[in-house]
Amino acid sequence: MEGSAVILGCSMCRTRGGFASTARQRCGKLELMGTALSETERVRRKRWASDQRAAAALGMSPDDCLAARAATIKTLTTMIRAAMDEHGASDPVEVLPEILARMQEKVVAEARVAAKAAAREEVQRLLRKAIA
Repeated sequence: MEGSAVILGCSMCRTRGGFASTARQRCGKLELMGTALSETERVRRKRWASDQRAAAALGMSPDDCLAARAATIKTLTTMIRAAMDEHGASDPVEVLPEILARMQEKVVAEARVAAKAAAREEVQRLLRKAIA
């Protein structure tokens, strides 16, 4: 069934039967069943795959993850506008350093709390193992 094989890779590379990264590296084009994917479609598929991985990493369904992202965007937009009003700024870039510094402080604090909890659990596990 040579004529019905799915061709992956560009017409110059003619890689048959499966995706070959060398085909993409050589010419940067990807043909799927004879039609080249547009740049827009490649970006959309890449974003979809990224969203799927993010949802899986968070233990959420993709729809719940997208809803949470939308809520976060709304919260951040409100926070940026409030900071702009507080500082009398007309451009969000003016308050961006302060917002990023606060965000970094929160992330570091949460990471420390998580690390302490993980260390506590590990010490307790080792103590139980030593006692047993």
